[in-house]
Amino acid sequence: MSSSRPRSHALVVCALLWLTGCGRGDSADRASGDSVSTGGESAASDGELDRCTLVKNDEIKGAIGPHDAGSTGLSNEWGTRSCRWTATRAQPLEGNPEGWHDAIEVAVFEATEVPMIRQQVRGDPVAGSVPGATYDNSYGDLWFDCPGGRLCVVKARTFSGDRRQQIATQLAGLVHSRLR
Repeated sequence: MSSSRPRSHALVVCALLWLTGCGRGDSADRASGDSVSTGGESAASDGELDRCTLVKNDEIKGAIGPHDAGSTGLSNEWGTRSCRWTATRAQPLEGNPEGWHDAIEVAVFEATEVPMIRQQVRGDPVAGSVPGATYDNSYGDLWFDCPGGRLCVVKARTFSGDRRQQIATQLAGLVHSRLR
């Protein structure tokens, strides 16, 4: 598998999705509280999916430590189709570059977007995980099929690669179970 991937495609996809006017860009209402999603309820409400409710604060903390509240927007790799949580402190690892903060990003693409987005999927199949799981070790992306004909991805952007796939796989299972 080639380790180079044109990131400009992701920017074009994000721009197209942003131009459609879909998604939310405000996460201030999630700034407090330990649990942003109830495990037994669907994360979708009133027809609009809030991607930042698909993973609980303590689950993100277990992956990257103390973190921000999560946000959607154009600074994310997948724009308003994703929520990104960034660690509030750098991991104390040897060789960790100054200013590096681990991050988790969860994206959900609706069924109508899947044909276009599926072209971005790279990686190797992952057995025993969520349906259709494909993991790209170069970028820490775990792509998978989600309920409702959606396509999802969990990006584990961690400095240390030791647990990256494990983190992405665990969070993908949670996201998959919370979507309907």
